[in-house]
Amino acid sequence: DLIHIYNLKELNFPPENPTCKPIVNNYDHIFIGGENGIYRTTDEGQHWDTVLSTSKIWSIYNSYDGRMFCCTNNNGIYLSLDSGAVWQQIAQPITFIAVKSIA
Repeated sequence: DLIHIYNLKELNFPPENPTCKPIVNNYDHIFIGGENGIYRTTDEGQHWDTVLSTSKIWSIYNSYDGRMFCCTNNNGIYLSLDSGAVWQQIAQPITFIAVKSIA
């Protein structure tokens, strides 16, 4: 669990409030979802980069092979095939329905 790896209070999150639990990918990068997309830090929270600008992020998932998925409030589901560097939309939003998680 990420709480055992990092003291979350010491991570310097982006200016907006996080909207989902942070995750760590295969390269020890930390990702957090926010009101306007996904942020990534490669230096344990000292600096954050926006890697996906979209609507509110409900959840982010990471697989062992470098694939990552995220569920958004109004823009469907996104996929990254390269451990979070580039994201592409793989499912269009459904009118009046927010995708909060995927199984």
